[in-house]
Amino acid sequence: MLPMPMMGSMGAPGSGARGLGPEMALSSSVSGVPAGGPALTTYPIANALTVGALYQVTATIVGYTGTLSLGFTGGAGVEAFAAIAIGSRTRSGIGVIQFTGTAQMPNQSLFTRNENTADFTNISIREVL
Repeated sequence: MLPMPMMGSMGAPGSGARGLGPEMALSSSVSGVPAGGPALTTYPIANALTVGALYQVTATIVGYTGTLSLGFTGGAGVEAFAAIAIGSRTRSGIGVIQFTGTAQMPNQSLFTRNENTADFTNISIREVL
């Protein structure tokens, strides 16, 4: 009798393991964000999120100067993800922003302030399946 193959936790039926859907970010980086200009500037990063779906969102901030926060927003004062605290979707320095949230609108943007300079790398928005 042949031994039964072992199934790992990823993808095993009934294991509860969850995967990620395709990349939804329009770009994996936003570079050369300058200081100056409007008090708040947004950069569209996703435009086809499914409202009500759960997403894993990440970005790395490098080359940061300034003192104010920057990060993810839905734009026009509307948050794109439900119940995500501002500290989880923004940073005031170099580092990683990462959160999981339920989309409230199909659009997502990165924002900067006129006092900051920064580059965003490793931008990813993927549905949690």
